[in-house]
Amino acid sequence: MKKVLLASLGLVVMVALLAWAGGEKKTQQMSMDMDVMKAEMAKCTMCKEMLPYMDQTWWMNMKHEVHNLKNGALFIHAYPTATEKELADIHKMCTAMETAGAGLEKMTAKETQGKLCQHCQEWFSVMKDGAKDEWVLTKTGSIGVVTSDNPKTVAKIHAMADKVRQMFAPPPGKM
Repeated sequence: MKKVLLASLGLVVMVALLAWAGGEKKTQQMSMDMDVMKAEMAKCTMCKEMLPYMDQTWWMNMKHEVHNLKNGALFIHAYPTATEKELADIHKMCTAMETAGAGLEKMTAKETQGKLCQHCQEWFSVMKDGAKDEWVLTKTGSIGVVTSDNPKTVAKIHAMADKVRQMFAPPPGKM
């Protein structure tokens, strides 16, 4: 399950980075930001699995919700108007990321250095602290729950959920 968490959270990171890069604006600056972002993604074991899908319509139109729970957080990623092919691509990407993350469970934090971006490294740390996760591929995307019985780990999950919410916050003036 940890590998599914990393896969799904990687999706969160990349969509958020796209939104940060300017979302709908097609300017030269956004193009440069996108190129820089893609270069960084290519260095991360998890994130590079998203690169083939970044030009898809569903990629930029995915809806995200993040909710704190008493013992963790709930993540919802949905593209409600997905066609059958788009949904197949979404699930294919999640599966590719799961496969990429399969070997991470056995690695130490030191072994993952240089193989994960900062965001994925932080989630890896939360999972190594004993968090548990469960993810389901849905008819519109995916839903995941990340939990722990350890209050310190729950605090880390909440902190990461806060970061994800900030990434998906609409840009100033677009509220």
